[in-house]
Formats: sequence, C-alpha cells, structure tokens
Amino acid sequence: MATEIEMQAVVAEAVFSAAHLLEIPDQILSQILSPNSDKNLDDIVLTYQSDSYNNALLFIRVFDSLYAIVGNKKTASEWLRSHNTGLGNVPIKMINTNDGLVKVVAYLDAFRAKV
Repeated sequence: MATEIEMQAVVAEAVFSAAHLLEIPDQILSQILSPNSDKNLDDIVLTYQSDSYNNALLFIRVFDSLYAIVGNKKTASEWLRSHNTGLGNVPIKMINTNDGLVKVVAYLDAFRAKV
C-alpha cells in the first residue's frame, strides 16, 4: 500500500499535469488549491487529506471528467473558459472557490453519467 508521502507525490504530479494540459496559469491553480488564501503556488503543500489536497483531488476529477466527455485537451480547455448555461457561469471562474469547484465536479459527474 502506498504511503501518504507517495500519495501526495502522485496527486501533485496529476494536478500539475492536468493544469498544464488545460492551460491553467499558476495563479489560478493556486486559487483552486487554496481558495481562501493569497498563497503562491510554490507555498501550497498538498498534505495528505488537507483542504488543498482534497481540492487537488476534485480538480483532477474535473480534468478526468472533461477529458472523458470531450475527448481532447483543447476542447476541455475551451469548455472551462466558455459560459455554461447549466452552471450559469464560466467554469474556470467557479473552480477557484470550494463551492464552485464542488458544483463543477457535480455537474460533470452528472453529465458523464449520461454519456
């Protein structure tokens, strides 16, 4: 079984890969991982089961669901930056808050269940 440190490393790598593929700037990624702070991305530690770690897992789910639904990173990135009538907002503007991140994940999970 993986140790907490190994899990943290895997999650960190997955988050940075997803952010890169979705063309998420570091400033926005830091807001996603730590929405109620002004920390720089370099100052955020993904300690196992911390709020930042849990937000990282949710962000990975956003990427995973989007990729499963649309099939490519370009369309996934465009979806994040376009107004969504079902959400009533632009998803990338929502995922930098805990509530918004959870809503986007729930929306994608529901949509993915239909696919």
